[in-house]
Order: sequence, then structure tokens, then C-alpha cells
Amino acid sequence: MNRFACYLYEESFSEEHLVDDNCVIGYDEPMQTFFFQSGEEDEEGAPLIWLGIEFQQYQSISQIEKALQQHKFVLKIDLKDREILERHEF
Repeated sequence: MNRFACYLYEESFSEEHLVDDNCVIGYDEPMQTFFFQSGEEDEEGAPLIWLGIEFQQYQSISQIEKALQQHKFVLKIDLKDREILERHEF
């Protein structure tokens, strides 16, 4: 499982506000899915936002971005990290 740092912004009107500058995006090889984690952990130790917990749930980073956009969030990933993730070159 490989992880890369990323940022989560909340979109409101024409502005974006930083929500979390310590997010993680990656690819879980055994689960064959991209995943995203953001936010402080709850009482049980889980991130507040955790996408990609089911087998083959997200086959692309774009699918994760679309899921976040439904809740007015914008994901920002370093271009180099995105390319590595998309090619599964770990």
C-alpha cells in the first residue's frame, strides 16, 4: 500500500477553503482500489473521511474526486504523485 500527501479544500461559491493539509491518497494493491483518508481520527481511530474501503471500489483517482465533489470538496494532489499513483509505479 502506497500513500501520498494531498490537500482537501471545501468549495463555497467561487472560493476554496483549506479543510485539511494532511490528507492521504494511495492505492491498496490487495483491495485493488484507490483510497483517501482525511481528518482527525475519531474515538475508534478511524479518519473522518475514509474512501476506498471496499474491494475494487475506486478504479481511478477521478472517481474519488467525483465522490468528494458531491460533498463540495476539492482534492489537490501533486502532479508527480498523481502520475505515479495512476501508473501504479510503486
